Amino acid sequence: HPVQPDTAHELDQLINSMIQYYSVEENLVPLHGLQYDIGTVCCVRSAYDGLWYRGIVMERDVCASDKCIVLFVDYGDTQLVDKDSMFVLDQMFMNTPVQCVCCSLCGVRPLLSGGASESIVEPSNGIVPIPSHVWPPDINAHFETMVSGKQLVAYVANNSGHECLQYSGMQKKMAVEVNLFDTGGESDIDIGTLLVMQGA
Repeated sequence: HPVQPDTAHELDQLINSMIQYYSVEENLVPLHGLQYDIGTVCCVRSAYDGLWYRGIVMERDVCASDKCIVLFVDYGDTQLVDKDSMFVLDQMFMNTPVQCVCCSLCGVRPLLSGGASESIVEPSNGIVPIPSHVWPPDINAHFETMVSGKQLVAYVANNSGHECLQYSGMQKKMAVEVNLFDTGGESDIDIGTLLVMQGA
């Protein structure tokens, strides 16, 4: 998610308010039945730090009926969460805009099974629609090694016009296409161009 002084302060206030609110037992309203369906907005207690976060159900775990995969909508990461750690998100916590932003690399597409021409950086303005093709797992893993744990610079190239998720009751964010750069070394590295050069 983008880090900006104004949104960072707002997010800190939100998390602190949720910690105070959900520390009161009567405010813990469990989800039931259909409330575990994909797209359900909820409040989640993280197993990693014990803090409270806003989340949305992405899928039910196929191996365990008592767990769901939840996207933390203000940070962009997902966790496999026990259902007994998921609660109804109070309306007062739905006013703050979602902080994570859905992005795709501008002008970079996954290889199609029929040929490599789909994996080139587009010339001219570099703006292309978000492709419907799915990146293979090995390329996803390679991309994660390139960007994990780093503060990157993203230049917004295009507003895709697509809503990234349906946040029931919360303000939605539009998906954007970005050029992503690693500026931590002697020279800037264009992540998208590097993926293409490496045959992704």
